[in-house]
Amino acid sequence: MHRRDNDMRCTTRGVMVILLTLLFAWPAAVALANDTRQSFSLSPIVGGYLFDNELELKNARFYGIRLGYDFSSRIGAELLLAGLDTEEDRNGGEDVDALIGRLELLRYFPGESPMRPYLAAGLGVARLSPDGLGSDNNAQVAYGTGFKFAFSDRTALRLDVRHIIDFNDKDQQRDSDPLHNFEASGGLAFSFGGAGSTEAMRVEEEPTAIAASPADTMAETVTESFKTQDAVAVSEPAPAPETEVAVEAEGAPVIVPVVAAVAETAAATLLDRDGDRVVDIRDACPQTSDGLTVDERGCPELPAYLADGVTIRYRSASSSFEAAVEDVLKDLSVLAEVVRGSEKGWLIVEGHTDNVGASWYNLKLSQQRADSVRDLLVDTFSAPAERVTSIGYGDREPVAENNTQRGRQQNRRVTVRYQP
Repeated sequence: MHRRDNDMRCTTRGVMVILLTLLFAWPAAVALANDTRQSFSLSPIVGGYLFDNELELKNARFYGIRLGYDFSSRIGAELLLAGLDTEEDRNGGEDVDALIGRLELLRYFPGESPMRPYLAAGLGVARLSPDGLGSDNNAQVAYGTGFKFAFSDRTALRLDVRHIIDFNDKDQQRDSDPLHNFEASGGLAFSFGGAGSTEAMRVEEEPTAIAASPADTMAETVTESFKTQDAVAVSEPAPAPETEVAVEAEGAPVIVPVVAAVAETAAATLLDRDGDRVVDIRDACPQTSDGLTVDERGCPELPAYLADGVTIRYRSASSSFEAAVEDVLKDLSVLAEVVRGSEKGWLIVEGHTDNVGASWYNLKLSQQRADSVRDLLVDTFSAPAERVTSIGYGDREPVAENNTQRGRQQNRRVTVRYQP
């Protein structure tokens, strides 16, 4: 029996060493990004409890529950309530029931991966009740480590290891005090609530359509305009017709000037359908919108008011526009027209979020925002796909403080910039 105890104890100590090694060797970039600040958690657990040999109790499986509350992304607290059935480690030994209660503080190491390691330390009491005898209360100090691995926004797998220092100065049968127990457990952690549920844990929601009916109308108008208007490419003026033609009119020859043919040739040479003062035969962009300044090729130049790009605001946890849709689409159509007429220009679409919620989720949400705007530029406004790039930065590049509602609103954005 003692050999089995030693094997179990070595195994538990080995698990604890591995967890501690992972905890301190794990790079900060791959620590957990799951920000569960001001959220509650419920964790049913099962594990093994190894008693100090001097207690003369058989090692046993225990079941329990952990109730937690995270004060911030780095600090949390948990209450452990657990029970186990064991027996005295001797022939004819009595059965012993044990109830364990403990309050622990957790120090998380937040980052950007589903893995969320932490250190734990706390105080508690173990109530041992042998059959037919009175109960014995042992004070306990516990410390150890563990991690939670999130596989959804609200559910995580958890593993924990604790070293239990057991005190009972009233037990005269003890040769030494304190004693040393070990505890290893695993289970599932379910979280709920939080600082603004829609932001703290990012409930999954269907993507919201970006363009409302006015935008649909505008998009159809822009698309149809490109479909119905054909560029006129006249390489050379048509050969001049004969200056006069003889025809029979009531028996007498009549000289008829071919004015219509000459006028058609002149019109083809001087036609400027978009009114940008660059005739179509020299206009590389014969469909330029009204009001845009053009270069010598007839292609639109970037307006001064778009020199810093277009900024689109968003509601929390959403990919739909918060600004007026008509104004945003108008500016995006101008940028698409500029890059379409340029020879080497690019459009760079950058997505951003506030810092509320899991960093890994914010990174994903910012990329979704950027991709949806890129798709709008390419599919609706005919920007060349190979010259429109999108990237999500998550919450890493704020333009305002995230400790106010106004600041967070300014940080939830997509910017579209023209790069010559």
